[in-house]
Amino acid sequence: RDRYDMPGQLILAEECVRALVRYRWDLFPRKKTNKFAKESSVVVTQLGRKFLHCLSFDWYRIKQAFPGYRLNAYCDIFADSVLEAGLTKSDFSPWTAHQFSALANKIRTAASEAGIKQVVESQLRAARENSESLLDYIDELFRFYSKLLVIRVDLGFKKVNRVLTGVGDVDAVYIRQSYSRFMHHRERDFPDMVGYARKLEYAPRTGFHIHCIFFFDGNKVREDITIGHLLCKRWLSVTGEHGRARNINGDKKAEYAKKGILGVGMIRYIDWGLRRHLNSVASYLTKADYFVRIVAPIKGMRIFTHGVPPRQKGVRGG
Repeated sequence: RDRYDMPGQLILAEECVRALVRYRWDLFPRKKTNKFAKESSVVVTQLGRKFLHCLSFDWYRIKQAFPGYRLNAYCDIFADSVLEAGLTKSDFSPWTAHQFSALANKIRTAASEAGIKQVVESQLRAARENSESLLDYIDELFRFYSKLLVIRVDLGFKKVNRVLTGVGDVDAVYIRQSYSRFMHHRERDFPDMVGYARKLEYAPRTGFHIHCIFFFDGNKVREDITIGHLLCKRWLSVTGEHGRARNINGDKKAEYAKKGILGVGMIRYIDWGLRRHLNSVASYLTKADYFVRIVAPIKGMRIFTHGVPPRQKGVRGG
């Protein structure tokens, strides 16, 4: 994976620690090449290679990159242990292998504690519940509407208008107020919007930003790219010179269609392939929570939320 793909690195580290908990042997055992050999050589096991690969990640940078997040418990143990030991992949040699074995044993012991396992399972359960809740919500919308126009937009702030040193209350308050104003007149400005889902995230390069999915009654509107543009325009009118917005339908729709993974735009109830891809798009909003979850910068501030299913149940419109 790319050296700057920190979410991907967290996934690999979590997989490594999970495997390490199950693996009870030395990652770097010493074995004689033959029975006549006077000295033994270090053997790097398959898990040992994965372990060394994870040591090549810049863990100090990763920890700094997520100042307002709670890392997955396994990733947190790995990062803290590696930083305390001060070992990197480049330090490995037959003469230092015992240090790496000791580090692996330390991580295994810490990750095997009952309390840590409970924390990990709790994190996994929370991410799964959010995902299931969102997918159930989308199914409810399709039970009521025969067609949905699905639009993805990302809302955020320009670099010069946000705090880059961490997650600050000023940014958090401002984005909450801005999003409230953005949604306040949706029934007037977007009367055919029938649902939404949004996720607040933070990244060093982009600051606070919100991933959004908006659902419109496909029997009444079309032209998703145009509506996506209007949604972005609405955000910019609310945030003024501070805001930035990206219309994913306009930027990525053709690319997704070409790759056969299109999950936005007009989707009918019976378009099972498109609905499956839509579920993948929706799961993206909650999938990363297991590995790195933002800590609410304001007490009571909701990080992830979606709309309420239609109250009336019955035959789908249109």
